[in-house]
Amino acid sequence: MQEVWCLHGAVGSASDWKPFAHAMAGGGGETRSVDLWRYLECCPMPLMEFGRVLNAECRGLGRTGERRPVLLGYSMGARLALHALLDEDPPWRTAVIVGAHPGLESEPERIARREGDAEWGARALSGDWREFLDAWNAQPVLADSSVRAEPVLSVSSLLSRPVSGSASANLAFVPPMLAYW
Repeated sequence: MQEVWCLHGAVGSASDWKPFAHAMAGGGGETRSVDLWRYLECCPMPLMEFGRVLNAECRGLGRTGERRPVLLGYSMGARLALHALLDEDPPWRTAVIVGAHPGLESEPERIARREGDAEWGARALSGDWREFLDAWNAQPVLADSSVRAEPVLSVSSLLSRPVSGSASANLAFVPPMLAYW
């Protein structure tokens, strides 16, 4: 039986993986949907530190050899997964990286990205969570109606869980997007 640890996207939640978990269970697999927000409720955490903390949590469960889990990350969760993989001796059997940005090579690109991320962070903290989610879903990369009829993020499912200041500022927007090569 294969275990898959699932890391959600920037404004998602662990519950985003429920359909996947259900499908895995039907095939005899199991999932652990990681609530990324819990890692940042108290304080900022650099990406490499996140990787070390996630890896230590996995190692603490004693999974070795063929019992090592698969790490699955989507979007921002995929970026975080990449950092976990960069740690020395990662505990994962393999990883599936979905929709991760590979990083920015030049400092001007990283500066522009930090500015854009700061704007999204400010919008997330503005108090109007519905407006933020509507704007997030309206991004061209998420709003291609020829691909899907519904927005990627369900506003109704996220309205009940607006992010705290610490979490939104430190997790949802993870500059400086350094290149991994």
